Amino acid sequence: MGWGTVKKVRKEKISITEILAVIYVVAVVIIYFLPGVLGLYDVMVGKKGLGNTISAILISSCSALFLSVPVLIIGIGILRGLIKNRKEMKRSFLPIIGITFLTLTIPVILFCGINRTRYAEQKCFSDNDRGLGDLLILADCISDYFSDEYDEYIVNDTWLDSRKHISSSGRGGSSYHKEYILYGCKNGEKQFSAQIGKEDFNSFRDSLPKGFDITVTVYKKSGFLRSVQPSVDFGREESYEHFFEISADGDKIIRSENLSTYEIDNLTWCEFYNGGSIQIENSLCGINAEKSLEYPYSMMGDEICLFAWVDGGYKRVSNIIYKEDISQ
Repeated sequence: MGWGTVKKVRKEKISITEILAVIYVVAVVIIYFLPGVLGLYDVMVGKKGLGNTISAILISSCSALFLSVPVLIIGIGILRGLIKNRKEMKRSFLPIIGITFLTLTIPVILFCGINRTRYAEQKCFSDNDRGLGDLLILADCISDYFSDEYDEYIVNDTWLDSRKHISSSGRGGSSYHKEYILYGCKNGEKQFSAQIGKEDFNSFRDSLPKGFDITVTVYKKSGFLRSVQPSVDFGREESYEHFFEISADGDKIIRSENLSTYEIDNLTWCEFYNGGSIQIENSLCGINAEKSLEYPYSMMGDEICLFAWVDGGYKRVSNIIYKEDISQ
C-alpha cells in the first residue's frame, strides 16, 4: 500500500466521521422539535394533557442528553490524558482540577439549558423554574398522573390569553410559538390561571359560558387543568341570550331578574319587525328596562326582547317573545 493509498483511506475515514457528526446533530434537532410535530403541545387538559406533557419533556430530555453526553465523554477523555501524562507536565494539578470541574458542570448546564420545551419559559411556570428546565414540571406531572389530586373551583367568568414567544431567530427571520392561558374568576376575583394547549384554547373560546357557574378542577402539583364543566349547556355567545327570561302573562310581558352573575348596562326593551332582532339598530323603539320588570306598552312590532351593553357592544340578553304569543 503506497502513501497515496494511505492518504486516501484516511481522507475517507474523516469524511465518514464528518457525515456521522452531521447526522447526529440533525437527529438531535429533529428530536428537539418532535413534540411540536406530534402535536403534544395542543392538548394540556386532563390525563391526556398530562401524558402529552410527560412525553414532550422526555423527548426534549433525550435531545438534551444527546448533546451533553458527548461533552462529558470528551471531557473525561481530556482528563484521562492529563492524568496519564501528569508526570511530564509541570503544575498539572490545576489543569486537572479545572478540566474536572468543566467536565462535571458543562454537561449539566447544557442539559438544563436545552431541556426547555414550551413549558418552562411560560408565565405559569417560569417563577418556579429554578434553573432546572422542565424537570420539576415533569416530576409534578408524573405525581399528578398517578395520584389524581386536585383543587376545585367554581367560577362564573373565564377569559383566555395568548402570548408570543420567540422559537428561533436567524437569517430567515424570527419564528414564534404561542403560550395559551385560561383564567377563572368568581365575582371579579381571580381564582386560578392554568396553561392550556392550542386545541384547548380554540375549544374553550366558544364553549365556556359567560356569567354562569363553571366547575373547574386543577391538578395540585403541576397546575394543569384536570376538568372544566359548565353548569349550562350553551356556549359563550349563546350565554348572553340567557341572562334574562321574558314571558307573556296575558296581555303583559314580564322579565326575570338577571339569571347570570354578569353585570350589564343599559338594559332596554326593544321591539322589532319579524326577524329583525339580530341587531339593536333594527329596533322600532327602545324603552329602559333596568327599573321595570314589565313592558309598559302594547306591542306594535312582531317581536320583543331585551338588549343590553355587554362585552363591548349591544347584544340580545333574553329570549324573544312574538306578538302572536300575547293575548290581545
